[in-house]
Amino acid sequence: MKAVMVTEFGGPETMEYMDADMPSINSKQVLIRVETTRVN
Repeated sequence: MKAVMVTEFGGPETMEYMDADMPSINSKQVLIRVETTRVN
């Protein structure tokens, strides 16, 4: 899965587009698929 991650404190230049592992969940959790979002 692709993700935008903030790797350190700072402005938008600290955001990195990278591969991330799919989160694992248990029977009492749900996984929500987000297709678009914005950072203001």
